[in-house]
Amino acid sequence: MHDLIFAVFIRYGSSFFSLLTSLYVARQLGAEGFGKFSLIIFICTAVASILSFSIQRTVLMFTSKSVEVNVKEIFSVYFFVIIVSASLSFGISLFYTNILLSLIISIIVVGIQWQFFSSALAVLNESYSIKKNQFFFFIGRGVGLLFIYLLSFFYNNYETYLLIMALCLILPLLLEITIVYKKCLYSYELKSKYLLEKIKKSGWMHLDTIFSQLIIFSSSFYLSQASSQHTESLGMYNLSQQIVISSLIVVSVFQIYISRIIKKRLDRDSLKLVITRFFQFSLAYIILLTLVSIFFYFNYGLIGIEFRELYLYIFFMSFAGVFSLGSKVMLPVFVRLRETKFVSITTVFSGSLSLVSSIYLINSYGPYGAVASFCIGYCISFVFFLYKFLGVLKDEH
Repeated sequence: MHDLIFAVFIRYGSSFFSLLTSLYVARQLGAEGFGKFSLIIFICTAVASILSFSIQRTVLMFTSKSVEVNVKEIFSVYFFVIIVSASLSFGISLFYTNILLSLIISIIVVGIQWQFFSSALAVLNESYSIKKNQFFFFIGRGVGLLFIYLLSFFYNNYETYLLIMALCLILPLLLEITIVYKKCLYSYELKSKYLLEKIKKSGWMHLDTIFSQLIIFSSSFYLSQASSQHTESLGMYNLSQQIVISSLIVVSVFQIYISRIIKKRLDRDSLKLVITRFFQFSLAYIILLTLVSIFFYFNYGLIGIEFRELYLYIFFMSFAGVFSLGSKVMLPVFVRLRETKFVSITTVFSGSLSLVSSIYLINSYGPYGAVASFCIGYCISFVFFLYKFLGVLKDEH
């Protein structure tokens, strides 16, 4: 438990650095420039998630022993997927932008994808503590904030900020390979049979990955395409969304903790412990976001007059954060039970509803419609997850 608390503290430190970076970039670029900056980050996150094909979750489902040979094979799979994802991201981006921005996008995809893979690998690698795993991300985000601040005195455009962000996102990957997984890299051997087996066993989980991104990014993307909306609205909406999402990054640590609780046994006591931890985290989350909203109500001038309504966006979107927190807490239980089809179908339905509703709501209510669409997707998914979870709890005696 102490290991988890320390990891959570470090993870929130990383999120805080990311938040400061976004706030500083928003102040430097204004709402319109930050809208362009953040939209690329959002798209890269979606691409990284989709191209991962949920292999990190599949590994947790079908690898029961955390022995060294498993860690080596899993690292090889992850590294291969990262290389392929980077190549595809670069090639596709070339059709829409220049070489430099395409390279930046591919690097960002790699950095974000390693964050998914690294957390999953830490669950199996028992000789490697969670807090050490999260400390590398803490270093990367801190360095990113420092360099963006220093370079802003010489360059003030979103391409420069994206380049610094990209380089600092892959810093944890470079550090972990050098310090933790160096032996795996030296004796790198990709077993194609092992990789194909994992992809095949993932079943429906890649659909869950794709449509979960619709909940997060559909409203933001459609808002950016709505000609009736001012470009400043996109920047303010994306900043508030990033604040809410950043506050949820710590859930990846929490999921590791839940996975370890139910790894050896899945019974009524362990499920009750999951519920207890959920209420504890939810209470802390609500308090945190309320304080953040109050802060920006009085201090929006620190970013710019364009962000004077930021506190409203954060407050209403925090409800989506609570629903997301609940769903992600229950997810390891469904993964443990191999209920991948239920998870995927639920997320497909929720993501599709969020996408469809965003078109009507944004056209009718502008950025506040985007907020409503964002909350709807997470709420629907949470209701289905909760219904299933209570059924599992009832069946466990």
